[in-house]
Amino acid sequence: MEDSKKTNLKLIIREELDDFDWVRDVKIDYDLTPAQFYHRYEGNLPLKFVGPLIDSGFIDIDYDGDELYLKLEDGWCDLKSLFTEHDTSSSQGAYINKSLVNNLYCDGDYFELFDGVVYDWEDQVWDLITQDDELYKYIIDHINENIVGYQMGFEGEQRTLTKEDILEWSADSDVLGEAINDLDVFEDLKLELAWAYSGAYNIVIRDNIYKSVKESVEDYLGPADWYGNVLTFKVTEPLLELIGNEIGDCWENCKRLWDPKEHEDTYMMLNRTEEEGFVEYCRSCFDHPFDSYGYFLDFFENYLSEEKELLNPSFNEFASDSEMLPYFKDEVYSRF
Repeated sequence: MEDSKKTNLKLIIREELDDFDWVRDVKIDYDLTPAQFYHRYEGNLPLKFVGPLIDSGFIDIDYDGDELYLKLEDGWCDLKSLFTEHDTSSSQGAYINKSLVNNLYCDGDYFELFDGVVYDWEDQVWDLITQDDELYKYIIDHINENIVGYQMGFEGEQRTLTKEDILEWSADSDVLGEAINDLDVFEDLKLELAWAYSGAYNIVIRDNIYKSVKESVEDYLGPADWYGNVLTFKVTEPLLELIGNEIGDCWENCKRLWDPKEHEDTYMMLNRTEEEGFVEYCRSCFDHPFDSYGYFLDFFENYLSEEKELLNPSFNEFASDSEMLPYFKDEVYSRF
């Protein structure tokens, strides 16, 4: 497998050599690592050369069609490590942390963000129903077909709920809403509608969180796309920049410790130049960062952590009626 990769790399280099004037007339060593390319060619990481090497270095990176792709089989769940563990709320609003991403995108069980959403049934739930004529009629039809005929306590006595009652009350939506809120015969209906409202509210907040998660990740990695069940980012530019910075730091840190005079006898005895002696001395940089990270996401998480930039975006924790109404209707229709 390794021989095949080296052969393919040789073919790539031979075919693309004319595209890189700065390597013309330079003897190419086909076993160079990305770090050696970076050092030898003054901070350059030519994709045609290092793309296949990065592919083999990071398990979650694919080199395909002159681009580098981050591929995540567990979708957004795989990205939870990029988020901070800070609290999700503060006096300035609501924020997304690692635990919230895990609860929403990793756990198999349904996670409800907010409970106790309904605190004023008439003002919230019934008001939303009356904003949609179709939904209002649907509730009336449900009452006529499934609740009319039941006994109810009304004005201090027990009697049967009739269609005439519903016809009279429904002429004024406020009157019908008050009746549903106050009369025991509507207790189950009232509860189901409150649950539908809570479900719709939480769906909107989930949408808000997804939007914020997506934007915060894409700010670093670029647009996300789904290919089948695999979440994919084209990360060529940000990855090469991050890798280049990491490799550059390794070389610079090593260079601070390099004293040519101290090693002069060694590299001259081996018939090497001072530069070759430096490279030999800094062999620990050759396979960096792949010697420390098998996955690009682990490397990226460490980078964000060191830069104190782990993701902690805010999200809108409030849902408007216009946002909720489509979801609320779906919830109601699925319950009745």
